[in-house]
Amino acid sequence: MAKRPRRLVIDADVVQSAGETDHPVSSACRKFLEAVLDVGHHVVMTDAINKEWHSHISKYSRKWRRRMWGSRRVVRIDGERDDHLRKRIDKAVTQDKKEIVVKDIHLIEAAIATDWLVTSQDERARGTFGNAADAVRELRQIVWVNPTRDDEKSID
Repeated sequence: MAKRPRRLVIDADVVQSAGETDHPVSSACRKFLEAVLDVGHHVVMTDAINKEWHSHISKYSRKWRRRMWGSRRVVRIDGERDDHLRKRIDKAVTQDKKEIVVKDIHLIEAAIATDWLVTSQDERARGTFGNAADAVRELRQIVWVNPTRDDEKSID
């Protein structure tokens, strides 16, 4: 496990999937969130992330979020929107990928404003931003982990 606490951007799909069942996706997301608490990481919260979470959060994740707030490990950031970055990414993706960018660009902006870390199960978004990284240098620095992929060892 990491020695130094980091500020993590966690997509709503992770907090939606995390539950108390033995289902592999539910279990993987829950174990990831538990590790965030155990290690002492912080979670990044913007208005856009908060809005997404509010619509999609599971019962387990709601308790987890309260524990994060209670231990003062929620990092609120405002003003992370970067229109220049958005324009450059928009130019770097094909028309059929623009909807993916619009849906998840707030995760990238929040990651850039903090520790460059995104946790999400959305492989389409990951691939889209990864492909745009040739044209947008900042995207090359983003570390994107999917807690449901064993090969990524997201808890480690």
